[in-house]
Amino acid sequence: MQNFGSNYEFTELSLLNKVLKPQQEFEEEKAHYFFQHLRDFTYRKEINLLADGGFKATAKRLAFEFEKLFPSEAVIQFEAYGFAELDYTEKELQTRLSNEEFWLSVLRRERKQVIAEVERAIGLVSARTQKYCGDITYSEYKVSEQQAIEYLERHYLQSPDGKKVSLKEVSDHNVSNPYVRFCEWISRVKGFDMVAQEQDHHSMMVSLTVPGYMHAALKKTGHINGKYNGATVKECMEHLNTKWSRIRAKLKRAEIYFYGMRVVEPHHDGTPHWHLLLNCEKRHAKYIKKVFKHYALQESANEKGAEQHRVQFEDIDRKLGSAASYLAKYLAKGMTGFKEEGEGCRHAGDLAADCTRAWASAHRIRQFQQFGGPSVSVYRELRRLKASSNNPILESARIAADAADWAEYWRVMGGFKTSRKDHLIKPIYQQSEVIDKLTGEVIPPNDSRNCNKYGEPKQPSMKGIRIGHQALITRSEGWEVVSSPPQSNGFPRQGEPIRTGGLGLV
Repeated sequence: MQNFGSNYEFTELSLLNKVLKPQQEFEEEKAHYFFQHLRDFTYRKEINLLADGGFKATAKRLAFEFEKLFPSEAVIQFEAYGFAELDYTEKELQTRLSNEEFWLSVLRRERKQVIAEVERAIGLVSARTQKYCGDITYSEYKVSEQQAIEYLERHYLQSPDGKKVSLKEVSDHNVSNPYVRFCEWISRVKGFDMVAQEQDHHSMMVSLTVPGYMHAALKKTGHINGKYNGATVKECMEHLNTKWSRIRAKLKRAEIYFYGMRVVEPHHDGTPHWHLLLNCEKRHAKYIKKVFKHYALQESANEKGAEQHRVQFEDIDRKLGSAASYLAKYLAKGMTGFKEEGEGCRHAGDLAADCTRAWASAHRIRQFQQFGGPSVSVYRELRRLKASSNNPILESARIAADAADWAEYWRVMGGFKTSRKDHLIKPIYQQSEVIDKLTGEVIPPNDSRNCNKYGEPKQPSMKGIRIGHQALITRSEGWEVVSSPPQSNGFPRQGEPIRTGGLGLV
């Protein structure tokens, strides 16, 4: 065994401190491999994503350089850097590429993902080191989380007539709060379960994972998987999303309806896998399993353990518990945390949720998603209504939403097999009016002056709900964000749990 930093000359050696701990040892062969590929992986042309000191100077330089380019040239140049693709038109991308703040966000996002990938690829994320994410990813997530809390604490929403509400207070009472989000998800799972029981539907848990060669580390030993092909978390997610798209398309062609929830979580080494709570008509359950298995085993079907582990099904036995009880531990793991025994950092298993959220943040993963069922946006908007309505359908939906009765809400919206476009209540999206702070003038929607910082018309936002020809505006006041002086340096507060390298959480 050779010390990773002592016997190899490397011009970027100081950068390794961002990824490697001085006492960490690696086999010589793995060290060679790492040095060979580190620069290609962590550099975007001349930009070092592991550099200290932030990216403000780099962002300013790039914005200045791209401002001189024609739109088509700017797009080509941006693609040459190898950053993640951006879903903008050529014109939209041109205005952003000449903006310093845009470049700063791109560089910070890429840096966060690169660090998480390097930690995973060299074995610093495993059941024997640190589960789910590496030390740097975790600590930087906690710092950013504290900075976000500080921002909320010193900013307020202010209405035109002077009313103020703390952003922190707003955050504590909506789904930004993990406990509020957990409760909402559980109520929706229970609602789906009630519908399934009333309709005599079959319910099952489906676990879907990637082939063995996409897993970075072995669970028993924590060593790098000898068959690992270097697949990133992003590539693993693309693999799973492709499978899911094909499965849904196949079932749609067969006119098979299903609904439920999907949870994405990391294996011990940060490799993603999915858990789906799926409800369907009993006569379709066997065929759905067959379709899942077909697509899950399209690659490396003869791989050891593929038949047993690539996709797994667990039929829900309601004598043992409801669907909510089956899914609750996965929701808790990604939102609120729970006690769990394990190696490495998991000796303090109640912080599993922190590590899981840090992992999802670094890789920009949407952890929770509903498929099938009614609109969540309308459901939340109905909960804002306090006054009763003369419209019996709207009133029934309002009462159901206010009581967190997801099953009744879905019945009012149209029920099982009713497509989203045919639901009785729909959301209203409109561009917001803004107030000129210098003149006090109210600038209406669609006015050429009502633009974002890139000079583009602002995107429509939720304003209310519509049933038939009746529109109900639920967000009429023009609130704006105002600030108070900063109060801390953005570092974790005293008593905040800190994750230490190789020693777990203290």
